[in-house]
Amino acid sequence: MLTPVDIETVEFKKVALGYSVEEVDDFLDKVIVEFERLYKDNMKQRDKINVLNEGLQYYKSLEDTLRNSIVLAEKTASETKYNASQNSEQIIKEAQLKASEILQNANQRLYELEFDVLKMKNQYTTLKTKLRLLLTTELEILENSDDGLDEKVRAESVSYSSDDE
Repeated sequence: MLTPVDIETVEFKKVALGYSVEEVDDFLDKVIVEFERLYKDNMKQRDKINVLNEGLQYYKSLEDTLRNSIVLAEKTASETKYNASQNSEQIIKEAQLKASEILQNANQRLYELEFDVLKMKNQYTTLKTKLRLLLTTELEILENSDDGLDEKVRAESVSYSSDDE
């Protein structure tokens, strides 16, 4: 690339029928000034482009970070949802198992109570039968003792009557 110094230091051959040296030098001075201004302006523009490229890289990096953050957040949300689903299924299974256990215990207790009721009914029937038998026996004893008592009373009454005579 041609620089202002290159233009300033250029030397032309002098020939007999050439251009006026003063006019060429004046023109070259104007070209140098304009070229130097354009050269500096070009450098400033390049610096701006570099700064803007750095900013662009920063924002691209930020965009990538945000994109990765969004992907990570979506993944985390998906995992959280999956874990919550698994957790709720586990809770439901545990509740069903506990309900089944409670129902089984209740059925066992019901069976035991029904067995106890049946046992008590049998004991009641047995006791009732024993009591009936006891009462029947006692009645028979009473009735038999009445018969013996009647005979005794008659025998004693006969013996009183014979004593009186």
